[in-house]
Amino acid sequence: MNTSFNILVEILKIPTQNYNKSYTLVELTNAVTPCFYLSDERRNQARVLKTLILLNDIN
Repeated sequence: MNTSFNILVEILKIPTQNYNKSYTLVELTNAVTPCFYLSDERRNQARVLKTLILLNDIN
């Protein structure tokens, strides 16, 4: 099972590839999901959102 940290790393990679673009929760989820093989879309979005909140709290 993957941790929020692993998802965080994957999320942080996305903007570095195209820093002029903003991403929706759905776009981030779709970009991260293939890395973690999760099947439930709502659960995936919840994990990504939880990770984004964690990232925000770190700052």
